[in-house]
Amino acid sequence: MDKSQPSPLAQPGPWNLVAAAYVDENVPLFERYAESALALAKPRSDARIVDVACGPGTLSLVAARRVARVDAIDFSPDMVKQLELRAAAAGITNVESRVGDGEALPYPERSFDAAFSMFGLMFFPQRDRGFAELRRVLKPGGCAVVSSWQVATRAPVLETLLGAISAVLPGFPPPEQPGPLGDPDEFRRELQTAGFDEIDVHEVMHSTELSSVETLWVSVQRAMAPVAMLRERLDAPMWNQLEGSILSALRQRFGAGKVLLEMPAWLGVGIA
Repeated sequence: MDKSQPSPLAQPGPWNLVAAAYVDENVPLFERYAESALALAKPRSDARIVDVACGPGTLSLVAARRVARVDAIDFSPDMVKQLELRAAAAGITNVESRVGDGEALPYPERSFDAAFSMFGLMFFPQRDRGFAELRRVLKPGGCAVVSSWQVATRAPVLETLLGAISAVLPGFPPPEQPGPLGDPDEFRRELQTAGFDEIDVHEVMHSTELSSVETLWVSVQRAMAPVAMLRERLDAPMWNQLEGSILSALRQRFGAGKVLLEMPAWLGVGIA
């Protein structure tokens, strides 16, 4: 894949595809990263925070019970709809959600005490604008926390899965290639370029156990946006070939028992 071109995940389409399943399959695990991000930012109970590329409100709804107000924004209408449904079901009324562009936030300067982007800003076509916008809307001394995934070779399940895909689709990024903001030094440089101070990049890993390779694969198809996108684009014979390659690789490495899905991440922190 040409790294000079915007990621296909920089469009709302793939995220709309997985929005409903994302809540069931990903949110329980991803809420743990939200907890880690909030622990780093330490927003006060009277804080107003912003969640950029909020998805179905993974961080927004956790934070809403601890702060005065959350503004949540995402370019995927279906993701925002999931957030609104979840907020209503939970009786949460202090989250203001909207569809919008993280590279041109619709908020005045110095509006927020803390700003977050959990596994979203990493895909922006112009990450420098995304970082700059986070800093612009923060009050002086406000904390930004941005997350990204570590290189897949640090996660056995992801390494096997992505390796099997790249073996069938040569244009697909191999597991040893770091994804966006997958290099902590790159992460620090981009925070620094945006004007943040007191920068640090923290290594965080959470995991979940699945009952079998087959259960894992069902979950991946439902809620992993790159895989859902591939299924939309490939014809039936190519998809069947890809699925066979993936299941074979996973069974060979992990056998017939339970599978531990580990997801090592980076949490980049900066102060405005």
